[in-house]
Amino acid sequence: MSKEVGQCVMCKNEYTSKNVLVRPGKKVHVCTTCMRKAKANFLSFIWMVLTVRMMS
Repeated sequence: MSKEVGQCVMCKNEYTSKNVLVRPGKKVHVCTTCMRKAKANFLSFIWMVLTVRMMS
């Protein structure tokens, strides 16, 4: 597990060490609250994916 801390790509309010591998070699940081929302709501998940795609 990585100890690197980064800003959440969705809410940009929290810094977290939790990250998600979105493509080989590309990790993004997502806080627990945003990850929970994305799992519970499909539209939040789509928003997370689009946000990450625009960053790339």
